Amino acid sequence: MYQPEVDQIMELLKPEIIKAEVEYLRLGHNVKQVHIPDKWLLFAIGFYGSFNFHIKIEFDDGEFWMMRIRRRKGRDYPDGPLKLNLESEVATNRILHKAGLKVPHAHLRLKDSKFHPKLIYCYQTFMNGALWRPWYYPDTCDLPLEEPSIRLLNGIANWFLEMEKLKFDQVGSPCFGKDEDDIIIGPLISRHPVYTTPPYNQGPFKTAQDKWLAIIDNKISLILSRNYCTPDGELQEYFMLKQARELVKDCEEMENPGPFYIKHDDDRFDHIRAEEETGEFTGILDWEWAYTTNKEEAFAAPNGFVPADYKKGKNDILSTRELALIDAYTSHGRPDLAECVRKGRKYHRLIDFLRHDVYDVQIINALERAFLGLPDNHIGQPSTLEDWLEAMKEKFKDDEGLSTLWTYPVATLKLPEELKNP
Repeated sequence: MYQPEVDQIMELLKPEIIKAEVEYLRLGHNVKQVHIPDKWLLFAIGFYGSFNFHIKIEFDDGEFWMMRIRRRKGRDYPDGPLKLNLESEVATNRILHKAGLKVPHAHLRLKDSKFHPKLIYCYQTFMNGALWRPWYYPDTCDLPLEEPSIRLLNGIANWFLEMEKLKFDQVGSPCFGKDEDDIIIGPLISRHPVYTTPPYNQGPFKTAQDKWLAIIDNKISLILSRNYCTPDGELQEYFMLKQARELVKDCEEMENPGPFYIKHDDDRFDHIRAEEETGEFTGILDWEWAYTTNKEEAFAAPNGFVPADYKKGKNDILSTRELALIDAYTSHGRPDLAECVRKGRKYHRLIDFLRHDVYDVQIINALERAFLGLPDNHIGQPSTLEDWLEAMKEKFKDDEGLSTLWTYPVATLKLPEELKNP
């Protein structure tokens, strides 16, 4: 929870400024209380998230707003891209909320705000409900669903059916155009490593395939310049990225020219809110990093719905949540969306691979099978990382980038003598 960061934020926060800003944004309503704990630990754990802190604001009519503050601890990003990221989140909430979807409404920091520039924040309306406790533990994804969970999944399906009405002609991130009422799809506000170097984004793109290739190519270029991974991992990482690039390049559905749809970028189960007793769906929050993408990815099951065997490199089994989502779409006469859930494993694999850099031959093989439509019992894939590496060395033996890594291995790179002894 990092006390120095919390102490700094608490020092910057001024209840009277928060009160003045939200009363300006919600004209005709007065703030009853700004809930800021006086102890750092209480502040940290009250409305704490991995990358945001939250301040609850209570109005005199019983309504609540949240002040959502970006954390710096745990991020390797300068303030510039953090501000772009926050603006994109607000734009995403705005466009979804305007379409009638259950998400928080959001407001940017006021241009004439009296808060210190280092405080990166926005305001959002409070969303009722809580994370769905029956899904809290990983092993619950394969358990039979009780009636409240089925009710929640039907609510989620209905939300996606409404979201489908929002169509876009580019792949990128929602952002503001000429003013706050003009929301467009701009460059992709993506995670590490693109986000650490100016201009902090890429795109927008004409297809989802173009987007994924740009992300992969960026990582490859950083490996070749020795700015991404450790020396002992660069060969595995390079081969994995080359293999993934080949799979993406040959994926026809990713060449779809549109329309495109908004995709939550961290869609674990805990971004979904529901009434605690009944399972009644109340909405979806945490739209940080959202982007537009092709239909097949946008309507695949949320990443948090995958079965326990997924982490063992298995693709064939669908979780009870995925099966219930298929049933919900089918009941609405949408077999096309049900098929997106059935065949969505390639997107789960690709997202996890690019985010977590896992050096596990089972996971590497699973990525390949997911893209090629091969069953889990397919034979012919390497069974050890060593065998896989040898196969990749043969496959890419004429690759120019591989030649660079072999010709100039990091272990042999030496500093000039004058730099060793300044």
